[in-house]
Amino acid sequence: MSSIRNSIFEKYKTAASRYSHCAKGINSDVWPDLVQAWLNPEWQKVSVRNKNNRDQSTIVHTAGSVPIAKWSKEEHYQNMHFSRRKIFVGLLKKFVG
Repeated sequence: MSSIRNSIFEKYKTAASRYSHCAKGINSDVWPDLVQAWLNPEWQKVSVRNKNNRDQSTIVHTAGSVPIAKWSKEEHYQNMHFSRRKIFVGLLKKFVG
């Protein structure tokens, strides 16, 4: 959603032009509500806070291209017992080392 917002907000600088240029793939009935929410100072404050939190995050996505459900099923059949902790640790070791 941020890419949609950024493309419109960078191209059109006034609130009126942002309201009148609906992004592709967004219903024109919903567009004014989205623009209004994005222009809200409270929303902007939360957005900046969340962006800063994402930038500080050191957690790495470790699931890779194999869905966790498939990986857990394979582990279950190999070891014949299921443990969510074991699956998480196994994935973590597989990708982090």
